[in-house]
Amino acid sequence: MYRKESDKQERRTLTTSDSPFGAQPIFDPPGPVSSPNDPVFFFSPPASQRRLTVALRIFYLIPVAIWLYLLAIITELAAIVAWVCALVLGMLPNWAASWI
Repeated sequence: MYRKESDKQERRTLTTSDSPFGAQPIFDPPGPVSSPNDPVFFFSPPASQRRLTVALRIFYLIPVAIWLYLLAIITELAAIVAWVCALVLGMLPNWAASWI
């Protein structure tokens, strides 16, 4: 944020005189506060993986994407049929309530 260390030191020594309490020093906001009760996390470095196995993950996505697309179409059609049933009968059918 600061271009030079001297600018940082210069900024810390500035004061404001527009305060009703007189000249108040301007300081940088305090950093994050840590306490002895803060949790400590230990992470191991990622294991080495071959590029081919990482590249093949896209092929694992294809059947899942097709399945989700089909479920979305079926759910949309069920919602339309359930809406018509609710409009005509005045209540939602049990199969539609459990599916949607």
